[in-house]
Amino acid sequence: MKKIILRGIIADGQMMDSFYGIDLIQEDGYKVDLITRIKEFISNYGKTVAIRYWIAKEKEDDEKVKEGVIKKYLGYVEAEYEASHYEYSEYTSGTDYDTIFNIEGHNLYNELLGLRGKYLILEIEQAKKSS
Repeated sequence: MKKIILRGIIADGQMMDSFYGIDLIQEDGYKVDLITRIKEFISNYGKTVAIRYWIAKEKEDDEKVKEGVIKKYLGYVEAEYEASHYEYSEYTSGTDYDTIFNIEGHNLYNELLGLRGKYLILEIEQAKKSS
């Protein structure tokens, strides 16, 4: 089974001036777009995954962080940037830009944004194929 591990300080991210995402800031200041990394993973290995993550107040080594509480989800994941045009009248129209990161009905986008400034270790693993 394929697995990736993403680490960093959770921060607001912005993509293409319209979509808001989640960045993971690395020690050297490099920003990793979490939603894009998840999209890449599911485009290569499928949308049924296991996601586990741990949170710490600040960066620590993996073993120390993993002693804390784990959040674990298994199921179908959605990771998308979605633009929806609306028109209510000739005067009221526009586009809504939504960032979607859900797994089996759990809104991980809002859950992780509520943890801004904390250190995250997130593992995403391809689900085992049933025989």
